Amino acid sequence: MLSHDQAQGTQMATYKLLAQAARESGKLAESAYQMGTYLFLRGDPGAALAQLDAGLRLSDLSPQDRARLVAKRTEVRNALPDSYRIR
Repeated sequence: MLSHDQAQGTQMATYKLLAQAARESGKLAESAYQMGTYLFLRGDPGAALAQLDAGLRLSDLSPQDRARLVAKRTEVRNALPDSYRIR
C-alpha cells in the first residue's frame, strides 16, 4: 500500500489506514506499530510513544513484533530533543 503511486504524498494517512485495517483484522501489534508511525509523522511523539508502549504490553506479542515495536520506539525517542527524554 505504501509503495502504490496514489499513496505518494499522503503517507501519513496511509499509515493511519494501515493501523485501522490491522486493528480490524485482529493484528494488534501491527496496529500499534502503524498508529505509532502515523502519530510520529503527524508530529505527536508523546502519543506515538504511548501507542508503541501499549503494543509492547500485549500479552501475545511475538519476538518479531516486540523487536519491531522496540525499534520504532527507539527511533521516536532518538528524534526527541534531549530535554524531552525523561525515561
